Amino acid sequence: MLSLSHMLELSQVSSGRRVGEMTETFWSQVKPFSKLARYMTLAHWHDGFNLAFDLISATKQREFVSLMESKLKRNIQLLGGLAQGWMISTRLASIET
Repeated sequence: MLSLSHMLELSQVSSGRRVGEMTETFWSQVKPFSKLARYMTLAHWHDGFNLAFDLISATKQREFVSLMESKLKRNIQLLGGLAQGWMISTRLASIET
């Protein structure tokens, strides 16, 4: 899985890097179950992976709102600092003229 994600990175620089990182993250979450799944019958294998995918999806959905809130706060702080720097430079420019 890791080599596949890196091959994608090399073939498509911008989107490949993003896909490669998502693949690595997904694989790290599924890997513990994969060690057990190889000993399962096909029916149990399907059920087990469906359950694992459901748990991963539920976890991501739970964490999504807080992740977006933290990104928004960080962007507001960044934009606030940029706006403040812009206002100071504008005031200095008006004083000099």
